[in-house]
Amino acid sequence: MPLRVNVCTGPPEERMLMTGPHVVLDLYCNTCWSPVGWKYREARNASEKYKEGKFILELAKTNQSSEAR
Repeated sequence: MPLRVNVCTGPPEERMLMTGPHVVLDLYCNTCWSPVGWKYREARNASEKYKEGKFILELAKTNQSSEAR
């Protein structure tokens, strides 16, 4: 499924997630500025390093047309 997303990021923020401490950047819609997810910038635990640079997009917070599904 091709995914076209127009987002911008907020500032880096240290956050304690269920899998441990991470530095994340919130993702915001470029059109309405609503939060739509986050990007992993840095994982503090070695076992979580695979997440660095990856994005979490909360689909419930996006507006998808039926054509995109």
